[in-house]
Amino acid sequence: MASLGAALMAGLVASCATAPQGQEEPGGVLFVYVALPAWQIQQPETIDAVIERLDLLRQPFLALHPSVRIQLIPFAEDQLIRQVHRRTWEGLGPDLLLVTDRMALDLRRLDLSLPATAPADLISQLDPTAVQRLRQADGQLAGLPLLLETEQACFNRSLLPESPTNLQALLQVSAAGVPVGLSLMPRELAWLLGGFGADEAIAAAARGEAPSPQGREAVLQLLQWLADANLQEQVSVFTAEEPMLRRFAAGELGWIPCRSSDLTRLRRSLAGDLGVAGLPRGPRGEATPVNTLRVWAFGRNSSARQRRTAERWTSFSVTPIVQRRLTLQTRGSLPVNQVLPVPVESSAILRTLEATRQQAGRTAVAEVVREIDGEQLAQIQRLINDVAFQTLAPETATEHLFEALITGARAARP
Repeated sequence: MASLGAALMAGLVASCATAPQGQEEPGGVLFVYVALPAWQIQQPETIDAVIERLDLLRQPFLALHPSVRIQLIPFAEDQLIRQVHRRTWEGLGPDLLLVTDRMALDLRRLDLSLPATAPADLISQLDPTAVQRLRQADGQLAGLPLLLETEQACFNRSLLPESPTNLQALLQVSAAGVPVGLSLMPRELAWLLGGFGADEAIAAAARGEAPSPQGREAVLQLLQWLADANLQEQVSVFTAEEPMLRRFAAGELGWIPCRSSDLTRLRRSLAGDLGVAGLPRGPRGEATPVNTLRVWAFGRNSSARQRRTAERWTSFSVTPIVQRRLTLQTRGSLPVNQVLPVPVESSAILRTLEATRQQAGRTAVAEVVREIDGEQLAQIQRLINDVAFQTLAPETATEHLFEALITGARAARP
C-alpha cells in the first residue's frame, strides 16, 4: 500500500503542481464543518477515523499549496443547521461544509450556503445520479458530490464463516448460538423493506397515497418478523447505533448491518476477522440498502480568496486519481468520479460496496428515507420500539405507521 500511495502521490504532483494559467495560487485558511451523526461526536476514535480519511484529501493538496491551511471542525448533524445559521449571521460561518445530500439541499433552501461550482468538464465526470440529486430547479448545484457510503452486512469470521444470504438463514444461525444484532432505528431498518416487498407501499404512503392491501400486508409481515426475531435468545435489538457497533467491535456479536463509514474503526478492532457481505434477502425480494452521499457545500462568509481556494480544493478532491487513492486506501467509500472504475478485482470489500451501490440504485427506498423529517422519524421509531418489545401489536403499528407517513406527506404539500 505504501508503494501505491507513493505512485499516486507522484501522479498528483505531476498533474496538479502548478496553478492553471491566469489563476491565483490558493492561500489562506479554510474553515470546514464536518457533519457527523450525533453519537459519533461523542466517540474520539470515530472522529479520528473521519479526520484520517479526510487527510487523504487534505495533505496532498497542502503539499502542492503550502500557503493553505485547512481546519476541520466536527459538528453533530442535528445541530449543524442551527449553528451555521447563528455563525453565518455573525459573519463567522464556514467556508465549506461536508454534509449529506439532504443537508446540502436544506442549507440552500434556507439560504445558508451558496451554489457549488466546479469546471463543467469535471462535473461531467461525476456520477450523474449524484449530480442530479443536488441539481436545483434553477439548474444550480446545492453541493458538489464527494463520495458514497454504503450499507451492508458485517460479520465476525471467528464466529460465523460466512454471512447468511437470506433472513431465514440469519435466524437459523442465531438459533444455533451466533449472536446477531439489529438496529431499530428507522433508517437502519429500511433495508428490510425490499425483502418483504414493502418498499412500494412505504414509498406510496410517503407521497401521501393510500397503499394497496398487498402493501399493508407486506409491512405487517415485516413488523411481525421483527417482533418474532426479538424473541430469539441470541438476537439483540438496539435503539441506538453506537452500542451495537461497540459490542460487535468487542467480538460479542457475530453479525450486524453496518455502514462502510464504520469499516475503518471495525478493522482496527477485528483485523482479519472482519467480514463484509451484502445484506440478506427476504421472502419476497432483495434487501434495499440505504446509501449516503457525502457532498461539499459552500459557505456564505468566505472572502474572494477563500472561495477560490475552496473551489480549488473541492475540485481537486473529485479528480479521478484523488478519488481512486481515497477508495483504495480507505476501502470505506466509493468514488463519485466515474473516469476510473472501482477496482473491484483488488478487494472483496470493494466488490461488496459496488454491488450495494447498484442494488440501492434499483429502488426508491433511499429517496423516501431521505425525505422523512425528524418528527416523523421519532414517531416511527416509537412504533418500531413498541412492536419489537411487544407493547403494541404489529397490526396496530402497521395502521399507525401508514397514518404517520400519509399525514406527514399531505401536510408538507404546498
